Amino acid sequence: PRATPKPAGLPDSSSRPRPGDGRNGAEPVNEPKQALLSADLKVINIGLALFADSLAAQAVDVVRVDWKPPLELEPELERILDDLL
Repeated sequence: PRATPKPAGLPDSSSRPRPGDGRNGAEPVNEPKQALLSADLKVINIGLALFADSLAAQAVDVVRVDWKPPLELEPELERILDDLL
């Protein structure tokens, strides 16, 4: 296969700053941070099934918690619902 020529004026991708390499004004990533960033993800997903599904599709360990924020009801509506239930 033929190599695609690089557009003129663009730097080689190996010379571009990468996050955490210290060349983009950011602090270099130290060993504890690097260990954290390279570890396998373990995620607790609260309520967003689509998010959990997309992580699981990428072989990420996901614990799903079925949670919804509590409803804030007007006192009169709350009383009516309490009477019905």
